[in-house]
Amino acid sequence: MRVAVTGCASDFGTVLLPRLLADPEVEEVVGIGRRNPPRVVHDKLTFVREDVRSPRMRELFEGCEVVYHLAFVAAEIRDKQLTHDVNFNGSVNVIRAAHEAGVRRLIVSSSISAYGVHADNPAFCDEDDFPRGNPDKYYFYDSAEVEHFAEWWMRRHDGLAIVLLRAAFACGPTFDNEGLEMFCAPTMMIPSGEGRFQLIHEDDIADAFHRALRADLVGPYNLAPDDTLSLHELGEIHGQRVVTLPAAVARRGADVLFALGLAPFSSHWVIAGEAPVRSERFRAATGWEPRYDCRETAHIMFLQSGRPLVHTRGELHRHEVAEGVLEPVTAELRRRVADDEELDEALDHVEHVFVELGGDELHLELHPAGRDARATVLLSPALGGHARAYTPLLAALRRAGFDAIGIDRPGHGLSQGRRGDCPPPLAAATLERAVAYAHSRSSAPIVLCGAAAPAGVDAYLSAHPGTLTLAPGIAAGIGSPSPRLAAIVRRLAAVAPLARVGAARIAARPSELEAALSAGDRLWCATVTARTAAGALAEAAAFGRLRVDGLQRGTDGLDGVLGRWLESGAREVRPIVAT
Repeated sequence: MRVAVTGCASDFGTVLLPRLLADPEVEEVVGIGRRNPPRVVHDKLTFVREDVRSPRMRELFEGCEVVYHLAFVAAEIRDKQLTHDVNFNGSVNVIRAAHEAGVRRLIVSSSISAYGVHADNPAFCDEDDFPRGNPDKYYFYDSAEVEHFAEWWMRRHDGLAIVLLRAAFACGPTFDNEGLEMFCAPTMMIPSGEGRFQLIHEDDIADAFHRALRADLVGPYNLAPDDTLSLHELGEIHGQRVVTLPAAVARRGADVLFALGLAPFSSHWVIAGEAPVRSERFRAATGWEPRYDCRETAHIMFLQSGRPLVHTRGELHRHEVAEGVLEPVTAELRRRVADDEELDEALDHVEHVFVELGGDELHLELHPAGRDARATVLLSPALGGHARAYTPLLAALRRAGFDAIGIDRPGHGLSQGRRGDCPPPLAAATLERAVAYAHSRSSAPIVLCGAAAPAGVDAYLSAHPGTLTLAPGIAAGIGSPSPRLAAIVRRLAAVAPLARVGAARIAARPSELEAALSAGDRLWCATVTARTAAGALAEAAAFGRLRVDGLQRGTDGLDGVLGRWLESGAREVRPIVAT
């Protein structure tokens, strides 16, 4: 099967292409784009730089059974005539070219925006409701106009089946636009009025579009989860300050700011919500079911954007949702590890545990060895880090017969709390809660290890003698900043405890942090609060005063220290320290 994709470098194209290229029945994909080549590279993929308004479209579609039309101007530009020319006339040209080239099916990326924002919209629109668009909103208007032409064309021509897939608001690590930035900003100003949004994850969109490749479809189909969220409910999840303005004021203000180049969009995008939809028709025709509902997609979006979780209802408790948040980090691990199957085996054994800590949820990544575990190893990530970055190491501990638990400190990884904020009292409570959980599930002895010292470990040993039957292994994880820098951090914490400090400034191994950030790991906190940084420095000093017999140290980091220990058969469990 030969397939063509217009708009191949778009966010939609980037999430769809891997599905098509992995399909054994797809022999060739022709990617068409006006400027940039696709972000995906593959032997099956051929890129052609061309405008969708070009008469060459027929030539490029020759021999294709299916064409995906994804080329649409969604991000606002000043020239609305050009926008309409690309969106409408480009789509008309694609339809005509596909028909003339003998294409069997044309799959058009439409949007629920085609229904328009109208006070008399039903509570949920279905495919029988007419797409009215909005004349004063270019994207809504163009989406509806393209659908009107496609329906007109199909009534007058045979041979080409046109499928109009109306997706809700798309979210995911691949998608980057002004709407998502607004959702994830610390503060958002919105127009007054009732409105709801539906968020659909990029994996669910890619699955739906791929299913349309073979399904016997024609006409419009809605794509959305069942639930909805208002802008206030979205803001509540991550602690966003939502300011409501009179609708007229919001529209006028957006137009002025856009005209001055101070805002990325005008009143064309000032809405309190979209038309919620039902997707039963597509589900019945293809068997498609979204992996994530709207609230789950929002949680994934916020965490992957570096936002905190403030109010949650246990959305991350479902294993698939937790793994959805971690997918970009997991993908980077796949690029780093030598054995893909070994990582898959590790992920098959992962359990996500959420325990209560001060009214919030603390996440622990559990790798259980089974009933005969030799000990439980609690691993504390590096400053700003999270447990998933250490999954291969935790899995190695499990294979060696240890229950392994990676700790996401509050405000890190999948745990609730202000990002990068875990001051000493909270860090000590985290350690105590993790130890209590380990004791609750197993009578095996406990050993602490890690790439950062859990705050309060020295106090914990004094307050709880005998609770750790094996001596703790802690990696200090904090470098030796100059006395001047340490003093500055301490003074800053005293006057502005929530001010941000670059984690790399005080990390013992800043290259580890820099590698995580360069790989796009948004769960790794690039900055921490001043009180967290000051506590880490104080803990490093306290740790340096600890004296434990048989302490094992290494200069090649936690992986090296634990790796040598496991290679030796891990016959002795002693304090394990990376320096």
